[in-house]
Amino acid sequence: MTKYFNNKFLIEVFFFFLAIITCFFFYQMGLIRSVILSLLLTAVYTLFKKKNTNNTVLIASILISFFWSMSTNTQSLNFTPSFIIGLCLCVLMYTILFTNFISFCLVAKLQISSLRTIHIFCGTSFLMIFGVWFYYWLSFYPGLLTNDSYNQWAQANGFQLYSEWHPLVHTFLIKFTTFINHSPSVFLFIQIFFGALTVVYILGKLLKNGAPIFLCSIISLLYALYPINGILMVSLWKDIPYSILLLLLFYMISEIVFNTASAEKRTFNIFSFTIVSILTALFRKNGLLVVIISLIILMIYVKKKRFLISIVIFFFSIFSFNFFTSKILHAEKSPTYEALSIPMQQVSATYKMGGKIPPKEQAYFNKILPEKLWRENYNDKTVDFIKYNANFNGDIIENQPKVFLLHWSKLLKYNPKIFIKSFLNQTASIWRFYTPNGYKINIHGGLEITGTRENYYDDEKIAPLDTEKKLISNYETYKARAKRNNIKPMRYKDFKNKVLRAYKPLKNDTKSRFGQKVLSEIYHIVNDKLQKYIVRGALAVLILLVATTISIIKYGVLKSTLIFMVPYLNLFSLIISAPATDFRYIYSLVFSIIPILLTVIYPPIQEENVDKF
Repeated sequence: MTKYFNNKFLIEVFFFFLAIITCFFFYQMGLIRSVILSLLLTAVYTLFKKKNTNNTVLIASILISFFWSMSTNTQSLNFTPSFIIGLCLCVLMYTILFTNFISFCLVAKLQISSLRTIHIFCGTSFLMIFGVWFYYWLSFYPGLLTNDSYNQWAQANGFQLYSEWHPLVHTFLIKFTTFINHSPSVFLFIQIFFGALTVVYILGKLLKNGAPIFLCSIISLLYALYPINGILMVSLWKDIPYSILLLLLFYMISEIVFNTASAEKRTFNIFSFTIVSILTALFRKNGLLVVIISLIILMIYVKKKRFLISIVIFFFSIFSFNFFTSKILHAEKSPTYEALSIPMQQVSATYKMGGKIPPKEQAYFNKILPEKLWRENYNDKTVDFIKYNANFNGDIIENQPKVFLLHWSKLLKYNPKIFIKSFLNQTASIWRFYTPNGYKINIHGGLEITGTRENYYDDEKIAPLDTEKKLISNYETYKARAKRNNIKPMRYKDFKNKVLRAYKPLKNDTKSRFGQKVLSEIYHIVNDKLQKYIVRGALAVLILLVATTISIIKYGVLKSTLIFMVPYLNLFSLIISAPATDFRYIYSLVFSIIPILLTVIYPPIQEENVDKF
């Protein structure tokens, strides 16, 4: 016993000093910070320490540790001997940690809860999560709107043409809720209700599957109190309902994979799966690709009649919706260059960093944007300064996207380092945990409170002549776009009435001044001081890699591929098309990641008795 204790103690001491050396040498921390962090890491190691492991866990842990070491690296990537030694020490430290954590999760014991306990948990958790988010709703009433939100609100109110730039199903739902009350607050109320219900539904399922009630309670508390959840849940963005739907879709697919027979025989399961698949595909452009690929792969695995019917209904619904919006409503197409944000960013970076640009490529790219502006408008966080520049000629890309990609590939050939650096900077919100001082990931554009920007309804009373001039100018723009799309424009009088009616509810009409003040202050503390710790997509990617490892070891490669199709396809689609380092893009993974991890630790249980059709 004494020998065991001594060995155990020596291992912990070794890990502690390894952590200190790594923090001091690789992370370049001061001695006090190194000791504090090393104590925390040692405590985590002690908590999850397991005697036995296997080679698969070890190899996977080494790969995950390398990713996390690079993600948290505080130095520039100069592979000097000292950097390489520090990196090796860091990988060793994290390998020990992740090996023990994964081994701990692989042998986690089920804690079956009674039906009464599950019902009490679900009711209590829903009231807590919905109650906290409802207070955000009251405090920021009628909701938080940014440029995209105002544009979509304009479409829903009929004074801008329908456009596929924003998901039209989202626009239609916003429009529908205005019949209840002419305010974005109605849609946002439904959003927080649906979000809270989804989280509690899945936590209840996990509790039923054997997850500890204490753990589920902590998670529900985190969902409620994580400030970014509250802020985003009352924001009129397509990304939020998409994130909720993606979590639902992931869990539904997991149930199908783990329990194909019962999932396929339950009529409600198939019906709800079909609806969620359709909505997920329609709520964001990359969602369509995620769902289609997932369904095709799943179809090969399941091969059940009802499931095949569900897929047929899915494709028919998507086709019908797109036909209706394009042929009946004549909705404007989303520009092709929207999907080419990263290539455009890399071209701009090549100009900015003095890369090699052959004369033929230079002549082509200068037609899209003058050389000076390519250079001046480069921003390593967003491509918006390029595509929204008044001199940007997107029609050249729109008319011949293949030609653009051909010239882009020529630049890649001559400037691979610049392209890689630009790509890593553009996707930093996804993969990088550490960011230099002063570098911020955009969370909410400064928390723009609705009503603080120009409001035509209020301005028309204060300065009617100036407002009239602006409305006439906007009307001329609207009329030109309508004619370009073969749509008969409305009269100016109708246009003006729609604008004024739409802007009337868009004012800061908080139902709790105290709540708005306190929650705004919390947001700014998170944004200014804490975002480098708690607003990072890299942490979600890390947990995804850990969950994948656990799944492969427990269930094999085939099942794991099916289970993780949705989160990985979503992640890859973000990596290749992220237009900016905004947190809302990776939020779709962040929102789902803890339930994803728990689903592979506590998978859906087999059910013997199922409802017959």
